[in-house]
Amino acid sequence: MSSDHGPDPELLNQQAVDLLNRATASGDTNLLGTCVSLFQNILALTPHHHPHRATRLYNLAESHRARYALTADQADGDRSIAVGRQAVAALHDGDPNAALILGNLAATHLLRYQRAGHPDDLDGVIECGERAIVATGADPNMAFHLSTLATGRLLRFEGTGHLADLDRAIDCGERALAVAPAGSPHRPVTLTNLGTAYWARFGRAGRPADLDRAIGIGEQAVADTGNPHRVTALSNLAVAYHDRFERTGNLADLDRAIAHHEHAVAAAPADAPDGVAYLSNLGMAYQARFDRLGETADLDRAIGHLGRVVAEAPRGHRRFATFLSNLGIAYRARFDRLGEVPDLDRAVTQHEQAVAATPAGHPELAHRLSNLGTAYGARFDRKGDPGDMHRAVGSLEGAVAAIPADHPGRALLLSNLAAALLGRFARLGEVADLDRAVAYREQAVAATPADHPNLAMHLSNLSFAHWSRLGRTGEMSDLDAAIDAGRRSVAATPDDHPDRAMRLNNLANALQQRFAHSGSRHDLDRAVEYHEQAVTTTPNDHPNRATWLSNLGTAYGARARRSGGADFDNAVDLALLALAATPADHPDRPLRLFNLGRAHEARYEHAGDPADLDRAVDLAQETAAAVPADHPDRARHLFNLGNAHRLRFRRTGATSDLDRAVDAAEQAVAATPGDHPRRAGRIYLLGICYTRRWDTGSALDRSRIARLAQDALAATTSPPFDRLRACWAVGRLAYVLDEPHIARSLFDTAVELLPLVAARETSSADHEHRLGANRGLVGETIAVHCALGDPGGAVQAGELGRAVLLASRLALRTPLADLEAEHPALARRLSRVRDALNAPDPPAMAAPGGQVLDVVDRRRRLWAEHDAVLAEIRRLPGLDRFLLPPTWEELRPTATGGAVVLLNAGLQRCDAVVVTADGPPLLVPLPGLRLADVEAWAAELTEATHDAGSFTGELRRQRVLTEVLGRLWDTTVEPVLDAVDRRLRPDDGVLPRVWWMPTGLLGLLPLHAAGHAGRAGALDRVISSYTPTLRTLARAGGRPAATALRRLTVALDRTPGLADLPATAAEAASLHAAHPDMPLLTNEQATAARVTGALSTASWAHFACHAGTNPDTPSEGGLHLHDGVLSIAEIGRHDLHEAELAYLSACSTGHVGRRHADESIHLASAFQLAGFRHVVASLWPLDDSVAAGAADHFYRLMPNTPSADDAAIALHHVVRRLRAEHPGRPHLWASLIHSGP
Repeated sequence: MSSDHGPDPELLNQQAVDLLNRATASGDTNLLGTCVSLFQNILALTPHHHPHRATRLYNLAESHRARYALTADQADGDRSIAVGRQAVAALHDGDPNAALILGNLAATHLLRYQRAGHPDDLDGVIECGERAIVATGADPNMAFHLSTLATGRLLRFEGTGHLADLDRAIDCGERALAVAPAGSPHRPVTLTNLGTAYWARFGRAGRPADLDRAIGIGEQAVADTGNPHRVTALSNLAVAYHDRFERTGNLADLDRAIAHHEHAVAAAPADAPDGVAYLSNLGMAYQARFDRLGETADLDRAIGHLGRVVAEAPRGHRRFATFLSNLGIAYRARFDRLGEVPDLDRAVTQHEQAVAATPAGHPELAHRLSNLGTAYGARFDRKGDPGDMHRAVGSLEGAVAAIPADHPGRALLLSNLAAALLGRFARLGEVADLDRAVAYREQAVAATPADHPNLAMHLSNLSFAHWSRLGRTGEMSDLDAAIDAGRRSVAATPDDHPDRAMRLNNLANALQQRFAHSGSRHDLDRAVEYHEQAVTTTPNDHPNRATWLSNLGTAYGARARRSGGADFDNAVDLALLALAATPADHPDRPLRLFNLGRAHEARYEHAGDPADLDRAVDLAQETAAAVPADHPDRARHLFNLGNAHRLRFRRTGATSDLDRAVDAAEQAVAATPGDHPRRAGRIYLLGICYTRRWDTGSALDRSRIARLAQDALAATTSPPFDRLRACWAVGRLAYVLDEPHIARSLFDTAVELLPLVAARETSSADHEHRLGANRGLVGETIAVHCALGDPGGAVQAGELGRAVLLASRLALRTPLADLEAEHPALARRLSRVRDALNAPDPPAMAAPGGQVLDVVDRRRRLWAEHDAVLAEIRRLPGLDRFLLPPTWEELRPTATGGAVVLLNAGLQRCDAVVVTADGPPLLVPLPGLRLADVEAWAAELTEATHDAGSFTGELRRQRVLTEVLGRLWDTTVEPVLDAVDRRLRPDDGVLPRVWWMPTGLLGLLPLHAAGHAGRAGALDRVISSYTPTLRTLARAGGRPAATALRRLTVALDRTPGLADLPATAAEAASLHAAHPDMPLLTNEQATAARVTGALSTASWAHFACHAGTNPDTPSEGGLHLHDGVLSIAEIGRHDLHEAELAYLSACSTGHVGRRHADESIHLASAFQLAGFRHVVASLWPLDDSVAAGAADHFYRLMPNTPSADDAAIALHHVVRRLRAEHPGRPHLWASLIHSGP
């Protein structure tokens, strides 16, 4: 239509708008082209100042936008925005179409961003969207404008990571949802985008409420089956469920995620632009389920889907880098499960491409760098290429630098960086890498919520980092932290979790290391248990199985060396299995060879099969050759090589083996940093090798020995056991090289370390095992002091190094009256913790955090509390030496009324030191005594006195005892008593008191009865008693005598499973007849509970029963009662304040085993520890009728008073009478001994 003045623009515009609506509805691009032409013509007819010009520009822009939406022709998109901008510029104040024009321009910017990805378009969305909302008022399109703006802000957050955009996106989305009624065409897209925004904010800030809201909104979006965006909503909901699984560990959420992903993939059109994204998300969900359940079928599905995604997605897809990264993660997971190196190479390639495709500043760059770094690290671990090691650290450092400090994903990146640093430390040995690794993993744990499923992983990783640093620095705080984190990790890991084996392995390694430091068998047993679980829960084809097998083998080896048995074979078998499962080119193969060699070596030392030793040497040589010269583990392999050659030299005498041992040991020491905790162990080996070389007549460089001595003393980061052995070995070397001053310094240090070789929190059995391994040290130390004319130092060494366990227990019994008077609160605190330490160990208990606090941990905490209170006390004026061991000078008054004789047999010399209350200690060299003689006498005596043969045994006992007593007199006792006489000058007719304090195997010999038959001997010159140390004697003498006489008799003539003792009944009846008020427990009445209950009130206790010893664990020996053994450990646990006399008329109650001779762990010492001032015991089994007569005579001689201070004199008379009755049968009278003041 036209007018006289030309076409009517209003009419043309209305026709064009109708045509645009029809073209948009039909998707006819030709019609849209016509619309473009029409609107261009209309605009040509519309003056610039025309009130409808803005609307007509908008119509042209919409025509271009509609065609752009259909054809993706970028020119249309650009033209639409350009014209739209003109329309906005043409708006006048109050224009009713302003909101429509601005809102559609915002939508066009959004469409172009989604097509072309220009960040500037997002700024346009936000600018126009904000203005559209302001201009909208009550416009029914408010929901559309808010939803567009929310989408723009969400997308800009995805590009920049600015949290403010995400918060505003959620605000706009919630407002849009509020104004979009049910059935509104804007509601589905609003729901979809709002759910995505909440999901994104959860990913950025980690708030669980955001994730729950995302899922709730997603369920609404999916429930609308008519939702045109339902496929997207299904995918988004699935991703949210997946993330909630990652946050809570709820498998049901992961199963829901997979189901929704499957539906989204199935429902998406074949040409859907987001189809590959849906498939990628499905692949990652399967990957997550594999990670949780370990089903390889899930992993294969993941790789299949993710591989399709990378193959089908356009290279320009905005998520293509994500697809590459996801595929790399899946390949890495399959490598971790199956160990196929090509999978690892593929993982590295995919991650490299993903990082290359990610621009700087992209919020996903950090995670992609982290994935790449961990893949490099895994390849370094498998192939050993140093380049991968450095690339791993570099990538992960970049990842940590790129992620915001408050990002919830930062914890994982920190932990991954720590893993790379630990790998680099293992290759380069830089302690700074260890420190950084521990710090990062501590940060990772601190940043992870207590209920987060990743906490268990971070705790296990932290445990491993602390354990690794312990291995280099020796810091015990790292060991405690490793065990604590490991326990918490295992406690938080479900039994069916694929990573449980790894976490068990980490905890087991830490416990095994604590066993190595402290000697706790409890820790070793737990380590074996956890290693076994790790092996049994790992599939046979899993690449980590070789590691678990190897570690279990080393644990079996440690247990074999501790207890013997079949574990020696188990250790070899497992090491062989681990080696067979390790590829020839694997960097861990030298470690597998090392462990196998150590297992063969240990089995050789146990069983003596030369084939094991030769195999150990061969493996050590192979291992040492396979390790690079600059590798930090080379020193360990050299040490192993040197030790294997040393053992073969000891077996064959081949000097070639000794030369190789010396060479390897020298290299091992040279390659070990001065502050390395393994340094003392390597110095020990070198000291032994040098000594063996000297023994062969070879010359040694004395200056080198001096340096080695300095090194041994300086190795303070090594465990006490290793330090002791190093000082001992080098001290022996110095002594044979005629350097006694150097030797004395080393020996003294070794003795000072004795109380530390077994940690205080370990069991008595553990203490005894560790201390028994050092038999002979104290004797050699005393000998060096004597060689230097230092008898006082000899006595001090004996005080520090003998009866270590007894001293530690006595320290916990020291009266606190003086402290109570001045500082009652501190006294109560110390008393409480000492009572807890003295009490029996309770069963395992729950600790904060849900883990189990076992007996070792409980005692560690008690000792820590004890030490803290003690330190507080010692800071007070005048209390700086509170409860410190007294010096021998302080203890000298103990000898008042007689002399204490320290008697020692060392490797190089034998001596006695006579200690009296006044005057310096007197050194008495014993040139006629040799250690070899003492060992022979002790062995002969023990065998003879325990020979059960009725006739031949009797003859043997007579012969052996007669010979031993005579030789003891000639070589030892007579010269000592001559010196005692010179010092004490006793009055005629008055026998002096002598307290024998023998070291080592001398403690098995009857010194008090030494002499030749028919001639005056020790019984005729002194009244003898025994004491392990001056301190023990001082405690017994310092305790007040009992104030009341309350007797107890325990007698068993019938004991289940043991021979009858018929004279015991008569012995008990005689005692009871003499003292009818005395409690009497016999046979069935003599149970452990009744006996211990009666002991609590008795001041004099008499035991007539069987007694038993345990040479491996002396504290497990004890009195055989009706219902079992009342052990030495249980007796010693009592603290009886009125206890006065214990008469042990039982078998071997004063006997101590050869291995623990210096520890005096026997029934006599147990009763002294329990509080009895005087104890009568027997060195070997005594005929029960003789024992009964001796007891009867003893009690007849004792005054009927509470005090038993006449016990030594009474027993002296008893023994002399027995000697007179049985002069040719010394085994019947020489066994009875007295301990006490």
